[in-house]
Amino acid sequence: MTNRITAIKLAKELEPLLERLCNGYASRWDGRDHIGVINADARAAAEEVGSRLKERLWPEAI
Repeated sequence: MTNRITAIKLAKELEPLLERLCNGYASRWDGRDHIGVINADARAAAEEVGSRLKERLWPEAI
């Protein structure tokens, strides 16, 4: 399998998790800066994305 096909498959696999991450993101103005925040579901999705990337890209690290 080529790297491009592998990347496309991985992107499709991660899409629902990335959607959860985006849906759980908000930014707020604190009077000086815009602060990005994510909710608990987005945080869980981000952790799962990290785990899956590590699994696929660096299996020897697991």
